[in-house]
Amino acid sequence: MENEEEKLYIDLDQKSLRTPREFLNELIVSENNSIMARCKETYTDQNLTSLQCQRQKLRSFDDIYILFKTYFPEITEKEVTHLLITFNKKITERELEPYIRLYRCKDILRPTFYYSSAGIYFDKIFYDKEDDDYYDLLNSKYDWKDLLANLNINNEEELIEYIDKYRGKDLSEI
Repeated sequence: MENEEEKLYIDLDQKSLRTPREFLNELIVSENNSIMARCKETYTDQNLTSLQCQRQKLRSFDDIYILFKTYFPEITEKEVTHLLITFNKKITERELEPYIRLYRCKDILRPTFYYSSAGIYFDKIFYDKEDDDYYDLLNSKYDWKDLLANLNINNEEELIEYIDKYRGKDLSEI
């Protein structure tokens, strides 16, 4: 599905490249003990001179997947989806949980993702595509509903159960 040549880079401690979960922990940042955690700035070149997106922006699955493929070429969409929804970002004493939103970023017109202390949240993920032309306006290769279906998650209840059951576990452990 992805273009083999597309790559995105972040400034990171190379020790963070041991596992995808450690990489995600490095990728997701929170400013000033915020209730939200979003992605670090991303670049289109390895020298980190050509900014692709600023720090603390909501990010699409498209970009997050490209980032993972840059550093972990063998990773799959299914693995990244699992990792995103079962990962908790701890900021001081608070744990931030997945905040999946089919909110279109006005600049890239893609569904976005971040972490929040407001708890697990998902907006319009399980929708009927035929009944909602909102989704026709998205400029994404991916659809949260289809990505979650790859994990046998087909409704909100199954999503919450999956997160509760597999939080912190890698796909290979289940």
